Amino acid sequence: MANSDSQLELFPHNDQRDNSAKGEVDRVLFAEIAGWAGYYRDQVNDTLEDRSNENLEAFLTARLEDLKNMDPLVGLMLELEDADPEAEPVSVGSYRLSKPKIKWLNDTALGPKETNALLRRFQIAINAVFVGDIKFLNIYFKGGRFVGDVRLKEFDGSETTTISIEATNEAVRRFYLTAIRTLEGLEGDECTAGKLTALRNALNDDQASLKEPAELSYGISDLEEHTPEAGYMALMEAEQAANINKLRRESQHGPERDNLQEYSDLHLFSDLARAQRTLQKDMIVDGKIRPNWTKFYYLDDKGYVRMQAAALVAYRKFSGDYSTLSDRNAEKFTYFGKYYDAINVIDVIKVPYTDAYEKRVEKVVGLIKKIQDCLNEAPTKGFVTMSESQALKTARQKHLLTLIGQAIAELEVDMKDQGQGLTKTKAAFIKALCAGGAKAITFADICGFGAINTQEMEADVIEIFEELGLNFAEMKSAANDEWADHVESQIASADPIKLKELRKKMCDEGSEFIRGTEIDLDKKLNSGDGCSDASGGDELNRVDKIDDLEKAADAFADRARAIIDEDKLPVRIATVFTDLDFSKGPVETMRAKIIQLISFIKWGEDMHSNLKAANNSDYNDSIRTKREKMVA
Repeated sequence: MANSDSQLELFPHNDQRDNSAKGEVDRVLFAEIAGWAGYYRDQVNDTLEDRSNENLEAFLTARLEDLKNMDPLVGLMLELEDADPEAEPVSVGSYRLSKPKIKWLNDTALGPKETNALLRRFQIAINAVFVGDIKFLNIYFKGGRFVGDVRLKEFDGSETTTISIEATNEAVRRFYLTAIRTLEGLEGDECTAGKLTALRNALNDDQASLKEPAELSYGISDLEEHTPEAGYMALMEAEQAANINKLRRESQHGPERDNLQEYSDLHLFSDLARAQRTLQKDMIVDGKIRPNWTKFYYLDDKGYVRMQAAALVAYRKFSGDYSTLSDRNAEKFTYFGKYYDAINVIDVIKVPYTDAYEKRVEKVVGLIKKIQDCLNEAPTKGFVTMSESQALKTARQKHLLTLIGQAIAELEVDMKDQGQGLTKTKAAFIKALCAGGAKAITFADICGFGAINTQEMEADVIEIFEELGLNFAEMKSAANDEWADHVESQIASADPIKLKELRKKMCDEGSEFIRGTEIDLDKKLNSGDGCSDASGGDELNRVDKIDDLEKAADAFADRARAIIDEDKLPVRIATVFTDLDFSKGPVETMRAKIIQLISFIKWGEDMHSNLKAANNSDYNDSIRTKREKMVA
C-alpha cells in the first residue's frame, strides 16, 4: 500500500475531526476508530516503514496522551516526579457534572448517542476553562481529575487568572445553553426537535423555573506522601468529596453551599451513619421493618436496615419520574432515594488496588518518560553528510517504531487487567477487525449492574459501621448533637490502618463482578481467538472468529443462548455476524467500513435498549443477532 498521508489521514491522529464523515456519524468515534484502524492496517500490510519520521512522531505524540489518560494515578505519579515531598501538600482534585443529571439526559432529554456527543463537547469546554496551575490527570464521562489547589484562586476577569469555581460553573452553564445549537446539527434518530427544545428550556436561565441548571461539584484531597498507594487514596477521596458536595447541595444544606468539598473521614462516615440512623428510627418498630415498607427494606442479621434488591431495580427504572404511581408510592420512592443517594456517595470509578495494578502503573509511567525523552531529543546534531543523515533517519525510525509498538501493547490492555491479558481495550477490539475471515461482533450489557453495585457498596458501608463500633440501637433515642459526638469519637478512636484498608477496597466488589462476568463469557463464548473490550464499564464488546458466515453464525448464537440460559449469566447480547475487515481493499473504502462498524455499535445499543425497555427476564430471549456482509 502506498503512503496515504494525504488521503484519509487515518494514521497520524485519532483525535482529529474528520469533516468529510457523514452528519449522522459520531465524529469523535469515527476519528478514534480511523486512527487505530489505520495503524493496524499498516501493521498487517508491513507498510509502517513507509511512514515518514515526522508522521511517526505525530502518531507517537498522540499515543503519549493516550497513555497519560489510561489511569489518573499514571498522570499523578508523573506530576509527583518533580514535586518536593517537603513542600506544601499536593492538592488532588475531582470535578463531576451535578446538573443536568446524566441519567436524565440519557433517558429523558436526548438519548444515549446525543448525550455522549454532548459530554464530549462538555469535556472540551472544561479543558478550555481550567488554566494556569491546574493540571488534568484524566477525564471520564461524568467529570475528571486534576492536580492543583482551587481553594486559593480568585477570578478577576483577566486571561492570566488560574481558576475560580464560580467562573468555571458560569462557563459550564453558558456551554450547556449554547451546546444545543451544536447538537441540532446532529442527524441521529433520537435527536428530535422536541427533545432539543425541552433541553433548551430546562437549561435556560431566562425561564421562570430552572429545572436542571448546569452545575459542577468539586472535591479535593491533600496528598501527604508521594507514593502510589497514597496517590490512589487521594484520587478516591477527591472523587468521594465531590460526591458529598453534590449530595449536600441537593439536600437540606441547600444550593447556597460552596461547590467545593474537602475530603475528611468525618464528613464521609458521619453522613453515612446519619442516613442509617434515620432509617433505624423511621423503619424499625418492635424489632421489625414496618409492614408497609417491607418491599423497600429488610433487617439483616446484624440489625442494619438494608435496601431490597427489587426496590433498587424499580427505583433506578423510574429515575425520579413517578407520574404513573400513586402519591403514597411516589412519596415512598422519594424517601427511598435519600438513602440510596447517601450510599452512592462512595461510588467512584477506580481499579482495585493490587500488586499487579501498582506494577502496571509504574511500567506505564516508565514508558511515558522514555517516549518523552525520545520526542524531546533532536533527530540530528550539527552538519552531517547525506549518508550519515540517512543513517540517523533510519535509526530514529527504528527507535520510533519500537516505542510505538510498546505504547500500542500497553494501550491494548485495560488497566483493570490483573495480569491475565484478558481485559482488553477498544484498540485491541479494532485490531481484531483487521484480521481476515468471518467474525461475530458481540455487544454485551450486564443486566441490573447498577442495583447489584449499590448492594455491594451498601455492604462496604455496613463493614465500616462495624469497624467504627457505631451503636445504632443504644443511640436510637439520642439527640442529634449527642449522636454526632458519638460518631466523631468512634472515628477518632478507630484503628487508622484497618480503616484505611476498608476505605481502599470500597467499590471493588462491583468491579470484580464485572470482571467475573467478563471471564465467564470469554471462557465459554471464546472460539479460540476472541478479543474482549472491557473498557466500557458494565458493557463488554467482543470480536470472535467464526468458520463460516452462514453456517457458523447459527452455531455461535445457539452457544451464546445456552451459556446465558444454563449459567444464568446476567447479560444481554446483540451479535453481528460479518466479514468486516479493515486491513484489505483500497484505502478509499476505509471510510465506508468505519461507518458500517459505527452502525453496528448503534444497532447493538438499540437492541440493548429494546430488551431493557421490555424488562426482559427470560434469559433465553436476551440475545439478538443479524448478518451483514462487509460494504464494498
